[in-house]
Amino acid sequence: MKYYKFEMPRISFLISGLLFCLLISFVGPLFSDTNVRVLDSGTITFQDRRSEFIIAAPHGSYDRYTGKIVTQVCEILFWDCIVATGFSVSGVRLNVNRPTEGAGIKSSSEKQTPRAKEVYVEYKQIIANIAEGKPRLYIEIHGSNNMGIEVATSDISLEHARKLKTILEEEWHKIFDTVSAIKVQKIDRVKKVNAAVKKYGVVADLKMPAIFIELSRNLRDNHTSTLARFLATTLLRVETEIFVAQNRQPDPS
Repeated sequence: MKYYKFEMPRISFLISGLLFCLLISFVGPLFSDTNVRVLDSGTITFQDRRSEFIIAAPHGSYDRYTGKIVTQVCEILFWDCIVATGFSVSGVRLNVNRPTEGAGIKSSSEKQTPRAKEVYVEYKQIIANIAEGKPRLYIEIHGSNNMGIEVATSDISLEHARKLKTILEEEWHKIFDTVSAIKVQKIDRVKKVNAAVKKYGVVADLKMPAIFIELSRNLRDNHTSTLARFLATTLLRVETEIFVAQNRQPDPS
């Protein structure tokens, strides 16, 4: 981990701290509205910030610490946020982002059940409501037993996949001293491509561009807060350098 020492006159530090506190006291209430849907098998917590971008942890409990990571990201990055916790019945995971149950198996082996469909319909409706239609980008944070970070994509161009990998690597090296494998679909071979959610889950039904970030167990267990900071700065750059930049019109002059 890199640590930086900043030196400034004490009075400047106090003034800066006061201004920061005033800013938080003003802005904080604007983003403090948290909504909760309590279902029989779990809870979906979400924040509607009128953003065109959504970050979610659909397996916030099952994929250990992903719910906490997304919650911390949303304290920094003012996107729409969704965290699903619970949704495990007698050791069987309800998949939330698709109308099936069962984890760690092939998508073709997942079973569609009434209880899984009930949760999925609620989750999909939350996304549709806060996005007011189709979001510019939908991102899921997951846990993986693989090493490092793997990223699967849907409806993301090769050019944007390359840019995404560059941003991930640059932001990683700003925060971490260690070297970690960062693989992005379309550029690298990734083990998890999230085929099920692309075939019959929210990405298929709502037809939205999506990125699925798989974080290794070691990273989640030992660097939870730092990962949240890394993801927040990374995703802010993804928003501004990829999705905002592509809509900029050329100067007619």
